[in-house]
Amino acid sequence: MDKQDTGLTYMAAVTMAAAIIAAMLPGCAQPVRQTPPVAGACGLPPALQMGCLLPRPEHIDTSRDGSVDLRVAVSATGMPVDASVLGRVTPTGTAFAEAARKCSFRPATRGGEPVAGTALISFRWRAGQHFIGTSRCFIPHYPDVSRRLHETGKVVVLVRLPEGAGPAELRLQPTQAPARLVSHSLDAARTCLAHDEAREGMQRGAWYAAPYEWQLDPEGEPDAKGPPTSPSP
Repeated sequence: MDKQDTGLTYMAAVTMAAAIIAAMLPGCAQPVRQTPPVAGACGLPPALQMGCLLPRPEHIDTSRDGSVDLRVAVSATGMPVDASVLGRVTPTGTAFAEAARKCSFRPATRGGEPVAGTALISFRWRAGQHFIGTSRCFIPHYPDVSRRLHETGKVVVLVRLPEGAGPAELRLQPTQAPARLVSHSLDAARTCLAHDEAREGMQRGAWYAAPYEWQLDPEGEPDAKGPPTSPSP
């Protein structure tokens, strides 16, 4: 983990593109890695809930850049029924699939009623990446309304554990991101840090920067704007 001139420790950047989570509903075939649909004839796809932990860091091979693609069958109650790795199966991929089986999902809906569906989740990491704090959790889902309105932006949440007992403290760096994405980022950071595992390795009293970058896939959303330039920490 790199130390910045400001003294902040940067957690792994969280980049959420619309292509990160795709889904398939019965009778609404969609190709893998396409932009998820908004509400309509096919309803809404399953959505990964906040605070879902990744595999433990020692189970992720960070000797090189890596990625994993998962297919998760989600019940009408939002519980994962099964999770499997798409493509070549590796020990890291197997660990990610096992972690996804412990997650919670918002179930798919059709006609306003919950139905079973399939979520496709992609996760990328860099060689040498450290997983600590908010980077211990899966990327949160893109808010449905923000995706429909083509809202994009970068939000940097500053977090620290107090010297004594108590919940994590959160602050925001100045941002041009829409309020909905700001609120979603704060909720994602707070929910992730509620896990003891996510707080492991964080130095009490030290501030950490957790960047959330919300971008829409230009192929799936041709009118989506790119993220605004964010001020340096």
